[in-house]
Amino acid sequence: MRRLLQALRRSRSAAKGGEDAESSGKGEIVRFVREFGGAPNWPMLTKTNYTAWAIKVEAILDAQGLWEVVSSSSGAEVDVRRGKTARAHLLQALPEDILM
Repeated sequence: MRRLLQALRRSRSAAKGGEDAESSGKGEIVRFVREFGGAPNWPMLTKTNYTAWAIKVEAILDAQGLWEVVSSSSGAEVDVRRGKTARAHLLQALPEDILM
């Protein structure tokens, strides 16, 4: 996120000076979006779709390098930041009636 904000600032300042997209940071924004892909479409868990939901969520977390956080063996050290990120993502896939 910090890299995206830096690229946005550079593109704004470059736009005032008339630089091209690559040197202005716009190319960096495009690369950032391609690399990180934006927000995934999180499947919502229901009372009847657990198996399909679990397969999809595992694939998304694995693609983001977060599945190890969820499935780590007991006693294994987990990076706190990655753990919080995985938790935040999982909470997006749970409706309030199941969560509460």
